[in-house]
Amino acid sequence: MLMPAKSADGSTAAVAPDGLHRVVIVGGGAGGLELATALGKKLGRRGRAAVTLIDQARSHVWKPKLHEIAAGSMDVGVHEVSYRAQAHWHGFHF
Repeated sequence: MLMPAKSADGSTAAVAPDGLHRVVIVGGGAGGLELATALGKKLGRRGRAAVTLIDQARSHVWKPKLHEIAAGSMDVGVHEVSYRAQAHWHGFHF
């Protein structure tokens, strides 16, 4: 359960009972994955915030490579990034 917390300027933010701010990123496209990785390294690993990435897929495929994968000239397994593995390596949750 998240509880609103007042900051010094009077604004509110989502804070969990353990006192950490929660950052939820919806969508693991190129921007979402990059943001989750950066925030996980900077805030998640240091225990300053809980960073969570939400996506319906289990892995990310770089979209400009889809035509080569569809043509069969590239293996999708080589060019996909597992969100769970990326989260483990870079300090965020999936």
